[in-house]
Amino acid sequence: MRSSLLIFVFLSNLSYTQDTTLIHQSPYGNFTYRITSKTDTLEIGYYSKNKTEYTIQRDKNTKKTLYTRYYRNGKKMWIKEWMRENENGNCSYYNVQGNKVAEFNYSEGIIRDTLFLAPNTQLLFGKLSYSSTVYGGMQREDGTSNVSAHSGPYSNHHMKLIRIDAAKGKIPDECYFTSDFQGEFIVIIKPGKYGLFPKDFSSKNVNENMFAPEIKPTGSTLEHWNINSPIVIEKNKKINYFDFHHTSVGYAP
Repeated sequence: MRSSLLIFVFLSNLSYTQDTTLIHQSPYGNFTYRITSKTDTLEIGYYSKNKTEYTIQRDKNTKKTLYTRYYRNGKKMWIKEWMRENENGNCSYYNVQGNKVAEFNYSEGIIRDTLFLAPNTQLLFGKLSYSSTVYGGMQREDGTSNVSAHSGPYSNHHMKLIRIDAAKGKIPDECYFTSDFQGEFIVIIKPGKYGLFPKDFSSKNVNENMFAPEIKPTGSTLEHWNINSPIVIEKNKKINYFDFHHTSVGYAP
């Protein structure tokens, strides 16, 4: 309903020609449309057919961009002011209930001033990325092996942080999140030590010395996350940054 209403309101206020284009569709169900007019462009991303993930509205004259992202329950996750694809201006962040937990003033992607931060709140900002390399396989004309390499953001990836220092017998805290199209995410998190795991990974299999899935080689492929120690969230540190990178190396027959 949110998606249909958003598009209807936007289109009904325009009195000039515009183009609507499907610019992305993934096998996971998410897709993106771009609506272009004389004065601005509106990009609308969807988790699925009836769930809006984000809107990005770019003003062609001022070059300013407003990027609003939503949780899967329809509540706002963040509202960011952009310039040249970086946070510039005031950016607000919300919890899954829709309550504002922080507002910062940015310049070129860096926080310059804290305008608001809710009490007893720790924030974890980060980005998921990947690199994949496959050696061998088809040979080139000169007889050398072909090498296929890819890298970029881990877009729309479902992950969770599991607290690994939970008291014995206590169910550990789990913080779920989905990265955006740039691989970026935000988590509102409690102090403690955490590991990073896929969304469907069982916390029963986690121990205090486990910071990421113990990935066993699959055939001729090796893979790992760049996590060699716990992700520590301290009580007196309100803003935390961690970038997570997944590497896979394969050997084709």
